Amino acid sequence: MGSLLGSLLVALGRELADALYPNLCPICGAPAGGLGCDAHRLVGEGGGGPAPPRCRRCDAGLPGALPHRALCARCRLGAGLPEMRAAFDYGDDVAREWILALKHRFRPDLAEPLGSFLAERWVGWREEASDPGAFECPLFVGVPVHPLRRFERGYDQAVLLARAVARRVGGGFRPALRRTRWSAPQGAPGSVSRAANVRGAFRLRPWAREALRGRWVWLVDDVVVSGASVRACREALRPARPAGVRVLALARATEKA
Repeated sequence: MGSLLGSLLVALGRELADALYPNLCPICGAPAGGLGCDAHRLVGEGGGGPAPPRCRRCDAGLPGALPHRALCARCRLGAGLPEMRAAFDYGDDVAREWILALKHRFRPDLAEPLGSFLAERWVGWREEASDPGAFECPLFVGVPVHPLRRFERGYDQAVLLARAVARRVGGGFRPALRRTRWSAPQGAPGSVSRAANVRGAFRLRPWAREALRGRWVWLVDDVVVSGASVRACREALRPARPAGVRVLALARATEKA
């Protein structure tokens, strides 16, 4: 009798909680059965990442004739991109809606659920990696925005994502980089080339030299297109002499010709 009463009270408590705090879609506010309504539900590609075929180095999409994990044309030509993995393809309308809300619609709360997808991607990468040492004692560093842009938004989305991933996988977080030069958004009309846009724009914080030395550093960014920003960040990290630098991105986009 007591167990039956207890079960009824638990069920009643759940119904009351659902009534007081209904599960709503974070994007549009519609009733949701999970993470997002039917129109905005993120598909949990998680550890698997975007659909193949993908470049084994930079995770860019490959032409269908190429096998999964072949090298893309840019990496074959030695574009100097750090090795990276993404949780989504930026061509995915739903994922793009979430990312745009995080970046431009003042929704820092979305960094937590999106960070969980990045953490799953990192774990999936670790499970398939041939160099497990790169995944021991990871140190996560967000690709920073300029202070003026952070002031405008009230937060730095990549830093929030890096913190979320570090918490989920048990790694460390360090705000090791700062952006010292404002530039137009990558790819904006009238902006210079992506590489020139960010050249010399990042600086290593003085205290970070010792904190990063000999450690594997994982740069975290929201969207990677050409990879110019993460290349510039890797150069800024070089004086700290980390063991290596890899990149986690929410989404990988295809650079327009």
